[in-house]
Amino acid sequence: MFAPTELTKKVFLIDEVHMLTKDAFNALLKLLEEPPLHAMFILATTESAKIIPTVMSRCARFDFKPLDDKDLSKLLNSVSQKEKIRISQSASEMMIRSATGSARDLLSLLGQAMTLDPAEITDETIDNLLGSGDQRQIPELIEMLIDKNSRSAITKINEMLFSGYNAKQLQEDSLEYLRYLLLAIIGVKEVVCPQVYLKKITDQTKQVLASDVNSMIKAFLNSAKWFNLAPHPALPLEIAIVEICGDSEKDDDNSRPSKNTKEKEIKKETAPVSREETKQPKTNSPIKTEPVKIKGLEALWEKVLERMQTKNYSLYTCLRMCRPLSFTDENLLVGCKYGFHKERMQEIKQKGILIDLIKEITGDNVQINFEVKNDLQLDSINKAKEKEEAETDPLVADAKNAFAT
Repeated sequence: MFAPTELTKKVFLIDEVHMLTKDAFNALLKLLEEPPLHAMFILATTESAKIIPTVMSRCARFDFKPLDDKDLSKLLNSVSQKEKIRISQSASEMMIRSATGSARDLLSLLGQAMTLDPAEITDETIDNLLGSGDQRQIPELIEMLIDKNSRSAITKINEMLFSGYNAKQLQEDSLEYLRYLLLAIIGVKEVVCPQVYLKKITDQTKQVLASDVNSMIKAFLNSAKWFNLAPHPALPLEIAIVEICGDSEKDDDNSRPSKNTKEKEIKKETAPVSREETKQPKTNSPIKTEPVKIKGLEALWEKVLERMQTKNYSLYTCLRMCRPLSFTDENLLVGCKYGFHKERMQEIKQKGILIDLIKEITGDNVQINFEVKNDLQLDSINKAKEKEEAETDPLVADAKNAFAT
């Protein structure tokens, strides 16, 4: 290693040193064990746990804490004044929150924004860079979750995604808002809430408990693991909303079928029983039932979906991704397209609602089991219905007879 030509020391700064391979660390270790007197190494990293112990033991360690929002705000104002660029108050808050205590990330975001508009940075500029939409809609979404209105909440997130809001950014912004709400309920005043959220959070602290906000945070955190697996970006957020709202949606009295309607449907869907059979005394011996044909299962499932849509919309969104596979000895096997639908339906409360609904339709007690079936055909009910209509169509029957002759 050559000595410096002018100064007494030669400084080597290695940024993000945790990204070095094992072989590179071993090569660096030889230099650190016997460094030249004129050489100085500065190893910078944000993940010190990934540095191998032999390298760490040969360094003097200095930990730098993240900057708070006030320091980042001073830095941003200082740079913007020197660069003679105007930044709106809300855009400044968005940039500071996105930096999460890192001056480097803040300045990097500022540099990207200046390439788009070197004179003025607006909310729209930062929204385009971060992939976020109008953050004023986040309090409205949380308000719907507090009211346990899953239908409106799911509609809201789809509107936000359609307007350009990134799904992952929407999840992160929702978690950030819920964190501020939780801290406000607990009474933590050291954390300053952004101005765009302040009024709504003040109102919502009177409407919701800390335990409910904690459940919302857990649901949104759990949704993160499904983003790479879900076929639609909105699906993990929709599952989180269903989990948060649960079954708290009150059924509309007008949507409930009357007693007479129930009796008519049960009589229509169950086979007629002879008078002699009705007189037979009940016994405790198990009743042997013939396996229901797939055609009958599809008709039953179509009725289940129809009833559940008006009875419990949250559960209906999960059942849309499920289909019946078999029914033997009073055991109904239901296939689920994805694992999180199986987990949701296996909850005792949700499973009980489905069992009660099937009993309401058929008059029979059934046991339900669920399994994941990735190749599940979700449109099988519609295809079966079309096939049945085609078979009963007189024109199709005439065509068959014509070709048969």
